[in-house]
Parts: sequence; structure tokens; C-alpha cells
Amino acid sequence: MDRLRKMERWDRKSAPRTTTAFVTIQKDGLFSLNEAAFKAMGEPEMVDIFYDREQSIVAFAPIDESNATGYPPRKQPTGATWYVAGQMFTRHHGIDTTIARRYPVEVEDNILFINLKGPSAIATGVRGRKANTGEVKATLQGSE
Repeated sequence: MDRLRKMERWDRKSAPRTTTAFVTIQKDGLFSLNEAAFKAMGEPEMVDIFYDREQSIVAFAPIDESNATGYPPRKQPTGATWYVAGQMFTRHHGIDTTIARRYPVEVEDNILFINLKGPSAIATGVRGRKANTGEVKATLQGSE
């Protein structure tokens, strides 16, 4: 017990949020943007989604909220994540959603670019762990 008195207690609630922008494509095709990604776009009320078939790059661009083609980012009730509907988009473009993947984001002029051929991490967290194995699925996949 004496050793613990000299140590700092870790409190996960006080951990600083990441400043690196990420977008996750969930297993059902839903896009989730972390706080850094949402802020990098200027915290828009509405976004358009673009796709470059040749390069396999998805882009999110902030647009005027009156634009009928846009999608409103919806804040998760708890936490700092925003959801953008993407089920029809991913299905239409044949984007693999069998496994949730988190991608780093490039930002240019408040537009997010996600390279689907670039590095990504399997985004299955605690809920995706196999029972009684303690297996954590957070591997990094490089470009293919």
C-alpha cells in the first residue's frame, strides 16, 4: 500500500481528447466523425459526401444547411462523436462495411478526405471482444 501513495491514480474520464481527426465507417455503413474531424470542417450543420472511384477517397464538405442534397451530422448523446448517414452511400459505391474501420483524415479547406486504400484500424472496441478471451481487435492495416 505504501507504493500506491506515491503513484498517480489514472482516471479515464480526465484523459485528454485526441486532436487527430478520424472518421470511422461503421459495420452498417454509418460514418462517425470524432470531435477533431467535426471541428476541422468548421462544425457544419450540413455536409455533402463525395467519392472518387479511381482513388477510393471519400470526402465530406460542409455546405449551407438549406442545401437539399446534404446530410446533417448528428451528435452522439454522450461523448464527442457525430454521425453521418452513409448506409446507402457505402452500398451504392460498393464500400466494404463488413468490419468497422477507423481512418485518419486529411483536411484541406475545411473538407475531410478519407483514403480507403490508406492505413486504417479495425474499430471494434470493448463490445467486439470475444467472450473470455480478452482479445482486443485494434490492428493496424497498411495500404494494399
